[in-house]
Amino acid sequence: MSSQVAQFHQQVLQDRALVEQLKTAGNFQGFVHLTVKLGKEHGYSFTQREVETYVRRNMLTLIRQFS
Repeated sequence: MSSQVAQFHQQVLQDRALVEQLKTAGNFQGFVHLTVKLGKEHGYSFTQREVETYVRRNMLTLIRQFS
């Protein structure tokens, strides 16, 4: 798994605007796609598969943070 996904997650937690953008994703695939897009815009490089793996491994934490 890409440590860049974890690093981007930490950046998101510090940036309310990123949190709000990610909340607009309508479904899981939309969330994954938007995460890759926003990550790239902020200088990160990871794949959709890496995001999917990270989300699955951290599901409970992410639900608490984004709900």
